[in-house]
Amino acid sequence: MSAINTGTAEGLLQLIRQFTQQGHITVGAGKALEIAVTKVLSTVDGDAWLSQNVRIINVDKYMIMFRNKTQGTYTADSLRAYASRVRRALAWYDNFLRDPTWTPPPGKARRVSKVANPGKTKTQTANAAVRQSPLKVPAWLASSPPRAAIRDDQPGSAATVELVSYVFPLRPNQLVTLHLPLQITAHEAQRLARFVDSLAIDEERI
Repeated sequence: MSAINTGTAEGLLQLIRQFTQQGHITVGAGKALEIAVTKVLSTVDGDAWLSQNVRIINVDKYMIMFRNKTQGTYTADSLRAYASRVRRALAWYDNFLRDPTWTPPPGKARRVSKVANPGKTKTQTANAAVRQSPLKVPAWLASSPPRAAIRDDQPGSAATVELVSYVFPLRPNQLVTLHLPLQITAHEAQRLARFVDSLAIDEERI
């Protein structure tokens, strides 16, 4: 039985799948939204989360509760990504409930400059891009700065962590940068590997 018009979490998930099936969003984007909504709402609301009225959800408050209940499980970047995806999904659902003919606007492809920086390697260019991209920290995250954000050149820090940037060729012509402490334990490496594995999407579904 369809719950798409009920305003519940179950209806929200059905809408995301409908948008995916109709081609309004990619399979990867739809899966990312489903995962974020499922993890955040099921963690905060418990077993009855599917019947939760999502139209009254305050995302900032939910993310505070989600962060507290999963203390240490997710990085600051992951929490920001989950908050952004949940907020987007809820906005889409609200638009749909107001107007059942509403669909997400076509996504705009990001333009990447083809002009390479002279005298710099791809790794140096990627690292420079990371340093020049300021991070906007939401209020619910600002009160608890992530350990990875603490630099050894910050005066007044009670504990300092020296970070090393590792550039990894994730896909052809696509580099990603990991910022990790100079030394990590085997347990930390395993936790990081499990977290990355949880983000994976089957290649045939992309």
